Amino acid sequence: MSEVQSRTYAKPRRLARRNHYQEGPGFLFVATQGRRPPDGIIQAGQAAVVRRRRAALRRWADGEPIAGICAETGCSRASLFRWWARLNRSGIEGLLDRPRIGRASELPPALERLILTVRLLTYWNSRRIAAEFRRRGVWPLSHDEVDRILDRHGSHRPS
Repeated sequence: MSEVQSRTYAKPRRLARRNHYQEGPGFLFVATQGRRPPDGIIQAGQAAVVRRRRAALRRWADGEPIAGICAETGCSRASLFRWWARLNRSGIEGLLDRPRIGRASELPPALERLILTVRLLTYWNSRRIAAEFRRRGVWPLSHDEVDRILDRHGSHRPS
């Protein structure tokens, strides 16, 4: 038996779960799992996307055929032209992925607040919240609607 062993009886060889810390601007915070980092921070993946797009545009400017560039980078001709227009319009920041606008909620704002309040007070999942709202006659909801509301407001926990 190993010395570094968890005290849980269900899985005796599993290591104990520890907090993972990440650095923020001037502080440390506990990393939340399955969540996005705060807005305004460019992730390493985004920087790689910008480098890849800029390299494709540079190759196109050097005279390489568009078909070869698109085949190697896995993009379409339309994407290449769109990146070129965005680069000319707003510089290197134009090559960043822009946020996609989701569908606006068709539910009343008071109902959204009620869903968030129930979630924060009970920690029920979306299926339970939707079932309770239907059972009590509050509002006929689907769990997908509840998921979208919770995701939009940052209290969605992936399973």
